[in-house]
Amino acid sequence: MNQENVYPVGARVLLKIYESANETEGGLTLSHSDNTHMAPVLGTVLKVGAESVFKEGDMVFFRRYSVDELKFVTSSGEQKVHMVEDQEIIGLYKN
Repeated sequence: MNQENVYPVGARVLLKIYESANETEGGLTLSHSDNTHMAPVLGTVLKVGAESVFKEGDMVFFRRYSVDELKFVTSSGEQKVHMVEDQEIIGLYKN
């Protein structure tokens, strides 16, 4: 099993979360917070459900508690992706 075989349904998206509090590939710097469980998290949309208003490649903010984490162990190591409903996304980051 791997993330390539996972598809969101309805108004959900599959995300890659930026775990680091450093700079993202796009140059956005994420800061630490004392309340990391409450601080918004940045992720990139990998796949979208049929009813989602987002598109692949969008960078979105959401609260960490609102995601479902999916882990896959493959020959190349562990892969982590996250599923979140559109209504839990609180912002869109545009370059």
